[in-house]
Amino acid sequence: MFDNNLLFMKQTEKYRYVENFLTTQEMDQLSDFCKTKPLDYTPMKSHMDKSQWFFDFSVTNSKSFPWDEHQIPKTIASKLREQLDAFFEDVFLIDPIDYVLKGKVLSYEEGAFFASHRDTEPKSITGRLITFSIGLTDQYQGGELVFNNQEIRIKKGDCIFFNSGAFHSINHVTQGHRLAFAGTARML
Repeated sequence: MFDNNLLFMKQTEKYRYVENFLTTQEMDQLSDFCKTKPLDYTPMKSHMDKSQWFFDFSVTNSKSFPWDEHQIPKTIASKLREQLDAFFEDVFLIDPIDYVLKGKVLSYEEGAFFASHRDTEPKSITGRLITFSIGLTDQYQGGELVFNNQEIRIKKGDCIFFNSGAFHSINHVTQGHRLAFAGTARML
């Protein structure tokens, strides 16, 4: 059995930023996919009762909809897997393990943000190991990813990968609309 806590403690401050991760055609495919479902406020899981979901606007007022790997174009899933496998080997210093891709399309309109959080917790059963985010828009101000005391602006078509156990946040969007295709590699 793979121990998620080993990854949780390893090199949480490291990340990989890939410029021009998606081609123009792939960006168009992903943009079309993002238009297929309505967006709603991003729910949070209760820490007291993991089966309960709620809205906490002090944590985020972003809107989102979930996606699974089988819903996205295979070329994009393959590119993500290639980078994720390399991240396992280069940053965590382990061979890639079996995982599935799941995530959300996240929409941040003016004033939207996401407070500091982790995408997984120590001893978590969610199995979230590596988080990634692909920028889908450029016409906004603010909205930077804050990671390891750095503000990182994820440009349209670029992708960032980091340990799901690392604290991160999204600054308030001050103008425009930030759209991101975010997800995690989760243990099977």
